Amino acid sequence: MKMEEENAKFTWNKYFRGKLSKKAHFRVMAGAYIVLLGTFGISAFLYEKTFTFRNACVSNVGNPIYNPRGWWIFTLVYIFSGIFFVGHHLYIYKRLDIDSLFLKNSWLFLSIIGDIGIVFTGIFNETLGFSHILFAVMAFGGLGLAIIEVVLLISYWIIAKKKYPSPRASVLLLCFFTLMTAIIVRELVTYGIKVPYELNFAEWIAFFLVLGWQLLLLLVISPKFPKNNENDGL
Repeated sequence: MKMEEENAKFTWNKYFRGKLSKKAHFRVMAGAYIVLLGTFGISAFLYEKTFTFRNACVSNVGNPIYNPRGWWIFTLVYIFSGIFFVGHHLYIYKRLDIDSLFLKNSWLFLSIIGDIGIVFTGIFNETLGFSHILFAVMAFGGLGLAIIEVVLLISYWIIAKKKYPSPRASVLLLCFFTLMTAIIVRELVTYGIKVPYELNFAEWIAFFLVLGWQLLLLLVISPKFPKNNENDGL
């Protein structure tokens, strides 16, 4: 009980070591998402032209040429979100009730690669060409593969009738993933890949898939540390 009370008190050290209680961690995540989405909205509002999800991609909002007034706001928050997700992924990692240590470690590795990619995608904005594309692939590739790994695990949990996570939580995540992926596929089929700006909406959907998934992961973690994680050194 005393340990739970201690973990309910927020410190950055506890956050980045994944040591906060579930309630404290959720409060931090909720607050961060409010700030994150709010500042993204401000950046879009300051966009040079009328902003829509079809006439501007994610990178355009952080481009000082296309968004001279709001690019720096978007960039700072984007970089912070990559750093912030490191603590979140360590928290999830410690509570993922998976028997295979290889699968757990590979999920964490892909997630951290994605987090690093987010940070450097923000630092090397769209005007810097190849480096921006490279880190964007790193960000969406790492986090995308981590998402697919959990989707496969959830599918297995449902088939194996695993008691935790609950079937409702598992189905909710699968429905979210399926819906967002279906929209992306529809955009690709409709517009093809020859003209990149025609896929702006698909890029935003992928962006919100990654953001939404991180929060929904809290539904499929163990409420307590799995036995093999109780005494980890982090």
